[in-house]
Amino acid sequence: MGRLTYTADGHMWATLMRRDRTLISAATLAGATATDRAAAAAGYLNYTGTYTELDGRVLHHVELSLMPNWVGGDQERNIGWEGDDLVLSTDPEIGRSGEHIINYLRWRRI
Repeated sequence: MGRLTYTADGHMWATLMRRDRTLISAATLAGATATDRAAAAAGYLNYTGTYTELDGRVLHHVELSLMPNWVGGDQERNIGWEGDDLVLSTDPEIGRSGEHIINYLRWRRI
């Protein structure tokens, strides 16, 4: 589940998490074990920055992110529509097992 926001002045942010994340034993992340912090992060993604829309694609220019490798770069997504729902997808990429995958997320306005 997640939230995606685009503003009229060109900013965006995305926050996504797995619904089935395991609770950690500490009251705060700072007090959690390294294993608990890693498990919490494995089921969560967040990034923010500006965006540019280009001919059926959107570039997210990442300024802050849980994924440090994304900071300062672009995340490019294909734009599609299913009814009123926005569908953002990646170009084909190689998955963990070596298979070709396309990641896509379907966003519904709330």
